[in-house]
Amino acid sequence: YISLNLTHIYRLKPIYNIKIIDYYGTLHYQTTKSGDSFTITVSGLKDGNYILQITIGDKISSLNF
Repeated sequence: YISLNLTHIYRLKPIYNIKIIDYYGTLHYQTTKSGDSFTITVSGLKDGNYILQITIGDKISSLNF
């Protein structure tokens, strides 16, 4: 699983659009979350390289795992 603890600078709690994409660009997971922390279970993914993409408004952050 992936456990995320997010700190935001906004007065209101932002809405996070979350995607997990593989090396070939195939979307494996997509959800919308809010709050400061949440867990994503990735045990169903095959071994390989993935990108966790978090979008808040027009800002995009990516993490390879």
